[in-house]
This record gives sequence, C-alpha cells and structure tokens, in this order.
Amino acid sequence: MLSVVCIFVQVVCRYLCEETNENLTEKEFILAVRNFALKLILAGRLKCYEALSSDLQKNALAALLRLKAVRKVKVGDQVTLKVNKIAVNSLEDTLDEA
Repeated sequence: MLSVVCIFVQVVCRYLCEETNENLTEKEFILAVRNFALKLILAGRLKCYEALSSDLQKNALAALLRLKAVRKVKVGDQVTLKVNKIAVNSLEDTLDEA
C-alpha cells in the first residue's frame, strides 16, 4: 500500500502533466495543487484528505525540485517554476508501479 506522501506526489505529478501553467510561482503552485486535490476529493477520485495540507504540498514540491522534475527559474524579479514533463511522467509511472 502506498504511503500518503506517495499518493500525494502522484496527484502533484498528475496536476503538473495535465493542468499546469508554466509560469507559476511557488505560492501559486501550492494554491493550484490544493485546488486540484480538492476537485479530486469532491469528485470521489481521491480519499486522501491530507492532500489539502500546505506542509505536504511544500514537501512534494521540495522532492520534485531535488529530483529535477521541477526547477526554479528567475524571470525578472520573479521566481517561477519550470516543469520537466518527461521527468514528471517518469516519476508518476514509477509510483504507479509501486
């Protein structure tokens, strides 16, 4: 059985592959992922209410940054997140097999 963190990382990967805007700031990312998780919960497709935790969302982002699935890019005065969709898809596939 997958841990809550693994399940949530899968949710984040799904969000990054399906719905992400390439120019999200970290704050916008956290809000967007929370909204995505809430939609899944309300639709009955996700039973993991911990997915609404800001700490879990921040930890998932930190893990994705360490895995180089997401990187921070400075554009002008703002830092945005750049998604490596190949790495994100690979990570999601790996977690699906677990």
